[in-house]
Amino acid sequence: EELGRELDCLAPYLFGSLCRTDENILLKTPTAEAVTAAVRLQAALRGMCAWSFAAIVRNLGAGRLNTVILWEWAYADVLWALVLSKGVLTMQRPALNPFSSPGATAVACPAELEALQVEVAHAVCGLSLPSVAFASEAGEADAGDVAIGDRAAQLALHRARLASELCNCQLLAPLFAVASSRRAQLELVEELAAFLAALLQPDVALGSPAWATSPDLALGCPALLAARESSAELRSSLGWFADELWCMLA
Repeated sequence: EELGRELDCLAPYLFGSLCRTDENILLKTPTAEAVTAAVRLQAALRGMCAWSFAAIVRNLGAGRLNTVILWEWAYADVLWALVLSKGVLTMQRPALNPFSSPGATAVACPAELEALQVEVAHAVCGLSLPSVAFASEAGEADAGDVAIGDRAAQLALHRARLASELCNCQLLAPLFAVASSRRAQLELVEELAAFLAALLQPDVALGSPAWATSPDLALGCPALLAARESSAELRSSLGWFADELWCMLA
């Protein structure tokens, strides 16, 4: 319980700092020195993400990290969940620079970093599930009274946001890297393929479901447009990873 409170206090600072450093490296740092400083800060923030997730796993036990825990820690925010996950998935074990000044050290990594990255990747792949999209309504007395068309539109919109933010925070490359690593099992590859298929939403992107054209459903048209736009964006991004994707699925 105490660990949860501490991590809840830390998470917003991690999220905000990671977003700012990504933006500074890409857009706002005009000099090589500023870029170097931003990269070093980014490495330190990634280390904080890795150690935070490591604390959770060590407290719960190996293999116990799941999508529900990630979703709750990110306060049911898609971008937050993905950015925190990216901090872990992009963490590397840096070698000490032999040309550094005496006493210089690399960012310390958890001993179980690679196994932790696999667990986080599994958790990310579960974010497209209906149980996550409707997690905030779990336990409500009238949760079962919502029409199927409304649920379909809500799920399509959730997956559209997830696909869009996945591309925006450039998480595809880290996910593919972990899924193709020696630590990963076939199960993760299958989950990643199912995750991407769910986000592409071919039934919505290539057609018009009944709920999308229902005059009684206000969310139908916006959800349909969002799903089609995010699907096109994700397809375009996946084009850069066609070789990696086919190698994993072969």
